[in-house]
Amino acid sequence: MKVLLFLCVSAALVPVAILYDGYLKMKVDKHYPPLNPQDYIYVIVAFKTKALDNLFEALEDPDSSVSQTNNITIFVDKNWHPQNTHMQTVSKDFATSGTSMSSVNTLVKEKTSGKILNLVTNVNKNTVTVIVNTNDALKVPSPGGTRWTKELSGKYMKVENKVLGVTLVELPFSQYVSILLAIPAAGKEEELGKSLTAPTIEEMRKSMTLQRVNLEVPRVTLYAASFLTVDIMHRDDGEVIGTRYGYKVSAQFP
Repeated sequence: MKVLLFLCVSAALVPVAILYDGYLKMKVDKHYPPLNPQDYIYVIVAFKTKALDNLFEALEDPDSSVSQTNNITIFVDKNWHPQNTHMQTVSKDFATSGTSMSSVNTLVKEKTSGKILNLVTNVNKNTVTVIVNTNDALKVPSPGGTRWTKELSGKYMKVENKVLGVTLVELPFSQYVSILLAIPAAGKEEELGKSLTAPTIEEMRKSMTLQRVNLEVPRVTLYAASFLTVDIMHRDDGEVIGTRYGYKVSAQFP
């Protein structure tokens, strides 16, 4: 058994909105041992950051119908009181940033079988909310099996891009995370790895349609977590809202 760990953290001080999801990409051997140097595909974890934005917006809207799941935990500063009393929150004293951040990361570690450590690193005295999404042991393509590969069969969102030389298939797990399988055409493997940027992936997803899929793909167990932190800074001319997003994935292969 081999275990790989991948990390990507992004930060920005912008209004609560971004252009596309957060993507973590990894190169995975299609067979083990590989049949040749080009015997691999790309597995991409797509974190749906807009869904986290919607949760924060719902905190301030008492009439919102947005609800959280068991994978979502919402921490709010003890001095910030959301208007939506239907959302379940955990009160923290973000003024003591070290202690509160440690308790947030401890929860993430527990909910990801100890695989995701130190997810949140940017809590400060201006933080009013930390929303974390934890996904434990996501089986790709599905649970079961002992071989390195397994058949993926059924109807999935799919697109073929002949220019880039890739077949992209999406496996939805929740409204907060999905897995994308990017299967290179022969001879396009290395070039595709450079082309799979966030904007490129986003454009291909817009062209996806529900299609019949029958593929042999690598088995992988993914432990994933993402977060949204919201800071509110008070100035003479009003409030400035800062948002930050971060993502971590641990991948375990048979």
